[in-house]
Amino acid sequence: MMSMGGSVTPYQYLSYVLLASFLLSIFSVLIYQLGRRLIHQIVVQETSTNLSVETNLKNDALVKLDEKLHRKSSWLATPLPYRILWYGMAVLWLLAGILQAQPMMFTNQFISSILQNAYLTQVPFLRTSDLALMERWSHNPVTSNIEAIMIQLFIGVLLLLNRRNWLGYTALGGSIVWGLLVWAYGEGFGNTFTTGRSFLLSGTPGAVLFYVVASVLLLLPIQIWENPRFYSIMRVALAVFWGLAAIWQIIPSNGAWQAKTWQNSLQSMIQTPAGQPSWVTSGINMFMRLAIQHVSLVNSISIGLFFFIAVLFLLPTPRALMVGISCLVLFLVWWWTEDFGVLGGMGTDVNVAPLVGLFTVAFYPSIRVQKYLGSFGKPVKHDLK
Repeated sequence: MMSMGGSVTPYQYLSYVLLASFLLSIFSVLIYQLGRRLIHQIVVQETSTNLSVETNLKNDALVKLDEKLHRKSSWLATPLPYRILWYGMAVLWLLAGILQAQPMMFTNQFISSILQNAYLTQVPFLRTSDLALMERWSHNPVTSNIEAIMIQLFIGVLLLLNRRNWLGYTALGGSIVWGLLVWAYGEGFGNTFTTGRSFLLSGTPGAVLFYVVASVLLLLPIQIWENPRFYSIMRVALAVFWGLAAIWQIIPSNGAWQAKTWQNSLQSMIQTPAGQPSWVTSGINMFMRLAIQHVSLVNSISIGLFFFIAVLFLLPTPRALMVGISCLVLFLVWWWTEDFGVLGGMGTDVNVAPLVGLFTVAFYPSIRVQKYLGSFGKPVKHDLK
């Protein structure tokens, strides 16, 4: 592991940064609360000059209690799918920050294993800035990695602790900006613009793109989330995603009909720098042997499954069946072709499969939630009596 100044290790330096950030956060909260209280007292004094001190204190306490209950009730009044996606994004960003703190991320091996691979598939007009990024990272790998850790952790913490207020919306904005940067430079646009890659099975179009899409959806007015047509549109979008995954497997130039393509992709996961549990590599080895020996059969089954799930999203399929089939297929994809995303010491996110699962759970609401929102495709009727 690299060290700074010959005496401070990256983890010691990171602990100092985290401690300083924690103290700064506490100081900021105290300043905010103090300023808020002073402003509140000024307003109270101007509007209630004839009230006694005791009455003012009681009113102040009641106002605070009312505000607290209002914030809590307004959050609980938001649709359940909205809350599922919000908390899901918070947890995923926190996990991304934790994964970024793996030991090998503080070395130049991160550049050779992640950034250079993204550069090889980068679109031409971004290669100059991509090289500048790699040069900066190679000169200061520890500092650069700690900056990435802090950004991702702060986004996750703000989303977890601040719901539907300016801090939460700021975190969503940061999620969009940082997500686009990571998607472009860290993932090479998820290899979307290259041939010889599977769509879902190899992690295309990139997990971070789902972070960006989720953040944009969470910034939409809550009235849209209360409209049943919104969920119908999202189900169609998920059907399109599965349909694209199937079509991607069919196109010959993507190599899914060639045993060599499967072998190269799956072997690269098994040969990751850090050791992995034996049951994980055994499952990948088993699937790799099957794909090499029966490549046409394996690819045909994959195409059929993807099309089947796409059709299910377009039909009034029971939620238990829809979520069950989708999550089972996604789990096998996550294990056999994505190596659970986070294993091997160089994973920076959970990969695509869990994100598709999160979207499926969020945008395929239960019967109880559907009744709350109204029938799909029909406006909610309110009884005004």
